[in-house]
Amino acid sequence: MAALTHAQRFAVLREVLAIAEERGSVPLADAADEVGLTTEKLRAVLEPVLFLEFRDEEGELVSLSGAFLLDEHDRLSVDSGHWLRDLTVTPPDRDTALRLLVAATHVRALVPTPVPDLDRAAGKLQRHLQVILRMPVAPPPLLDVVQSAHARGRSIVVRYLSDGQDEARTRELLVWRVFAQWGRWYVRARDVTESEAKFFRIDRMLEATVGDTAFDPPDDAEGIPEWFDLSANLRTLRIRVAARALERLPSPHRIEPVAEPGVTEPGTVEADVVEVDVIVSGDRHRDHVLLSLPPEAEVLAPPEAVEHRRALAARMLAAYE
Repeated sequence: MAALTHAQRFAVLREVLAIAEERGSVPLADAADEVGLTTEKLRAVLEPVLFLEFRDEEGELVSLSGAFLLDEHDRLSVDSGHWLRDLTVTPPDRDTALRLLVAATHVRALVPTPVPDLDRAAGKLQRHLQVILRMPVAPPPLLDVVQSAHARGRSIVVRYLSDGQDEARTRELLVWRVFAQWGRWYVRARDVTESEAKFFRIDRMLEATVGDTAFDPPDDAEGIPEWFDLSANLRTLRIRVAARALERLPSPHRIEPVAEPGVTEPGTVEADVVEVDVIVSGDRHRDHVLLSLPPEAEVLAPPEAVEHRRALAARMLAAYE
C-alpha cells in the first residue's frame, strides 16, 4: 500500500475521531475496517496522537491521555476536549450563527434544568458574533391557555390590544399555529368574523379563555414567516488591496472577487493586488474594516466610504493626540 499523504492522514484521523465519539469506544480493528486500512496501518497513522491507558501491577489505571486513548484490549476511545475537533470545525456564516444563538437563547429560557453543553455552544456563538443578545424570552402568561385551545381544536376568546391602539378589542380566534420567533410568542389564527388568517402576538392578549367553537386547523401553507432577513444590515465595501492584507481583516466577513486579476509580471507588486467586495453586517463592523485596511489600500465604493475612512482615521489620531 502506498504511503498516505498528509491530507489523507488528516482525513483518516477525522473519520476515526467521529467513529470513536459516536460509539463511545470502538475496537481498533473495526475502526480500521471502516476507513479501509489494516489495523497496523491505522495504528501507525494514530501513533503521533495515541496515548495508552493500562493498569499497573497494583491494578491502578495509568493514563497518558491527551488525544485518542487505546486500552490494553485494543479498544479506541477519545479524550474529552480533543484538539482535532477544533481544527475540523468551520464557524457558520453570520446569519446562521445569529439564528443558532437566538434558538439557543430561547431554549435555555424554556428548559428548567441546566444544560452545560448548550451553554458552552451559546457562549461560542456569542464570541464568534461579538454581540450581546438581549431577548424577552419569558413565556407570556396566557401561553398555556392558547396552547390548550390549539391542542383541543377549540377557539380562543381574547381581549387583544393591537399595535398603536389605545383600547383592547374582544376577538374570537381559530388558532392554526403557535410558535416563537425572536423571543416572542405568536399565533397564526383566523378571526371568526374574517376570511383571512393573520399573526397575533400572545403578549398583546390581555385576557384569554378557551372558546366554544370547535374546528380542524387547515394545512397552513404559509407557515412561520421568515423574519430572519438581515440583508438590510449588510454593508459592502469595494476595495483594491494586496491579497495578503485580506487575511488580517476582522471577522466575520464575506469576500467576493470583483473580476479576474489582470495579467502582470509574477513577483511584482501589481501581481499581488486584488479588487474585491468585502461584505459585513452593520455600520460598526464596516468601520472596523475601514480602520483595519493598510494605508495603501484603495476604497473604491461606495463613494461616501472614502471620506468616511478619512474621518475615522482623523478621529483615531485625535484621540491619541
